[in-house]
Amino acid sequence: MTPSHIEVARFEPVDEDVPPRKHVAFSLGELQLMDDAGAVAQVPVSGTTVEAVMSPDGRWVWRLSEEESPIITLLNGDTLETIDVFRPREMDYEEGFLEDWREHIVAVSVHAPDMIVVSANAGDSFVLLLALRATPDGIVDVAGPRIFNAVAALLDEVIWHASFVGPDRLFVVDDIGCVTLVSSPDAEVLSGVSVDDAFSTDEGYVVWPGDEPIDDLVVGSDNFATDRFILVSVCRGDEPTKLHAFAALDRKTLEVRGSIRPPVPNAAQMRQVDSNRFVVRTGRDDLVMTLR
Repeated sequence: MTPSHIEVARFEPVDEDVPPRKHVAFSLGELQLMDDAGAVAQVPVSGTTVEAVMSPDGRWVWRLSEEESPIITLLNGDTLETIDVFRPREMDYEEGFLEDWREHIVAVSVHAPDMIVVSANAGDSFVLLLALRATPDGIVDVAGPRIFNAVAALLDEVIWHASFVGPDRLFVVDDIGCVTLVSSPDAEVLSGVSVDDAFSTDEGYVVWPGDEPIDDLVVGSDNFATDRFILVSVCRGDEPTKLHAFAALDRKTLEVRGSIRPPVPNAAQMRQVDSNRFVVRTGRDDLVMTLR
């Protein structure tokens, strides 16, 4: 295809309309609730914390820790009080898989703030893919092993990213640039696309109009969904940590609509505020980027 570019609607200074950043940090034996002024609450924790994230609405904190297998803990987003603990069942996966997990991904989404997707890789394959819902009474495993089994039937790759694009569907990005849309909780595979194929030309890959073709593309792990698009971060093969552009995929069909290039070298400098707005750390003043 000949890609088109999608203009960012506007950049504006951060104002009171943008909720302040509230997040969770962790160190050995402790979990901390933070805002821009510093620590708000802290609690001791046991085991090794691998990751901790706050839900987009600030209501929940999810903690991923490890012993012999992954452990997911749900905590109150204001007090860090433990609500529930969830352990994936070994019987739902191939024997020994959960004992070998290494790389992990946990992702929350503004489109389903009570949900989290937990995935993990071991070697050159993914070994865990869970969709969990937070409730005041505890954690609900909404699909059991169904989503894992549906994606595993298509992909035998490392997962780079998986998160919800709406309350009843999630998208999965693997390390070779394949994007798969899966319904939840029934785990029906709805669509799939190769980002590599979408931007391939006879001369190389062209993600942004007017750019010189490049020899190799890699997808990144910081990806987002808006009310129109799934944004898959694309990097040059020789600069795999530097954001080249976002491939903009239709959020329902995964058809590639074009590309977006925000003024940041790394997608991790973007924090999604709502469906179409992001706080962008530019190195000077933070700006709010609004997409069309």
